Amino acid sequence: MPRNDDFGDLPSLMPDSDEIKATTKHPKAVPSASQGAAVAAASPRQPTRHVAASRAAQPSNTPQVVGKTSGTLWTLVLLMLVTVVGGGFWAYNKLTDVDLLLTVSRGELDHARKRIGELEALVVATDVNSNKSGTVVQTQVKLIDDRAKERNKFLDTEIDKLWGVAYRTNRPAIEENQKATDNNTATVKQHKEQIQSQGQLFEQQQTALQAQQTQVDKVTNASQLAVQQVEDQLHKLVLLQDKLAQVLTTVTTHEKALSDQNKTSLGHAQLAQQQAQDVAALETTIQQQQQTLADLESTVQQQEQALVEMTVLLESAGSADQADALSSRVNRLESNARLVTALEQNASQMDERVFMVEQSLDSVDSFRRDTNRSLDQVRAQIRNLAYGE
Repeated sequence: MPRNDDFGDLPSLMPDSDEIKATTKHPKAVPSASQGAAVAAASPRQPTRHVAASRAAQPSNTPQVVGKTSGTLWTLVLLMLVTVVGGGFWAYNKLTDVDLLLTVSRGELDHARKRIGELEALVVATDVNSNKSGTVVQTQVKLIDDRAKERNKFLDTEIDKLWGVAYRTNRPAIEENQKATDNNTATVKQHKEQIQSQGQLFEQQQTALQAQQTQVDKVTNASQLAVQQVEDQLHKLVLLQDKLAQVLTTVTTHEKALSDQNKTSLGHAQLAQQQAQDVAALETTIQQQQQTLADLESTVQQQEQALVEMTVLLESAGSADQADALSSRVNRLESNARLVTALEQNASQMDERVFMVEQSLDSVDSFRRDTNRSLDQVRAQIRNLAYGE
């Protein structure tokens, strides 16, 4: 075997016979180099030994070294034997497992082959049955298709007949409906235009009402100013009355003094006459002031009455309510414009509402004229009072 070549260089486990004899005869003699060479040449086991020189060079205790090396070799051999036995046992187990797997796989393959044969037989049988059923189904489908075609032809002819009859009978009604729809669209357009015009009128009315409201505010402010001016005039007149009372007291004292001194001198008489004239002039001015006060009181009463009338008219007019009413009416007109059946009624209602709006506008215009006149009168009176002062 080739493994024996690897162990050729190793020393032998047992000593040679020559070495045993030499050790027994000369236990303390050291072998020479020539003896080592002769022993090596005389050894029949290993003709060429490379360890002879080393043994010749060893001392007299060579047998102990040979024992140690032989022990290690025996351990190696035992280990190798154990590994070989273990590997063989493991390989035997693996081979048995593989054999079992092969047997199982062969059984499964046989079962699969049998199953495949059965399936092939079933496939052949189903193919034959499917061919037969396919032919039957095709014949049935052809019959159903032919029946459906005949039915469709019959239905098409009947539908054509019914369509012709319905078209002939419904054609005049369709034309009338088309004309009615055209007329309704025209009327709807007219009503939309009317609604737009009403919206414009409503906006104009709102602007007019706002302008009137501003004028009323101006009138109220002017009346308040006039009242304040009248109060100032009254205060001034009260002051003048106080001054006149003081002057009258002084005049009475002067008259008494003049009556006492009338006999003394003519110059005092003239002074008394002048003072009497002054007193008469003061009395006339007092009367004039009293008349102006009466006139002012009457103007104040007239202004108060005018303000009351204005408030009553404003409450009766109700600009906000009119605006809400107009907006609701416009919404109603828009909703009624969509209804074709009630177009004439909506038109009549629109005419009535326009007439009512025109009346309200006329009333507002008359009220505005009255307010302007009253304002002109108040301004004229204020100017007269200013010039009188």
